[in-house]
Amino acid sequence: MPGGVFRGEEHPYRKIFTRKHNPLQALSYLALKVVLFPAIWSTGLIYLLHALWGHWDPGGFWMTIVANLHILAGFAIFTFVIIHVYLLTIGHGFLRHVRPMVTGFDRIVLTPEQEAYLRADEPERLRE
Repeated sequence: MPGGVFRGEEHPYRKIFTRKHNPLQALSYLALKVVLFPAIWSTGLIYLLHALWGHWDPGGFWMTIVANLHILAGFAIFTFVIIHVYLLTIGHGFLRHVRPMVTGFDRIVLTPEQEAYLRADEPERLRE
């Protein structure tokens, strides 16, 4: 039986000013930016420009590989989106998760040093 955030309990990871994502989230976003986005763009461009290089591939072997890699990357990005939409519904509720994405502000606990730094150097980033 699931527990933790699936039952409304607090998350095991606490956001701080300098690090808002837990390690698994950070790795997921890194993989998205370094692997999936370049894969979808590069295979899409190669696919799009098939008329320029298709004469080197008379049997269509490389075109099949490019097309399958493009579809695989697309499904991976689609899965990423579906998982994120699902994760918006667990825990403290949909609006509490979406509001920081729309407004750009999230409530986090600051250490006295972080708060003093923000008050002195970046007061526009603070909201009471």
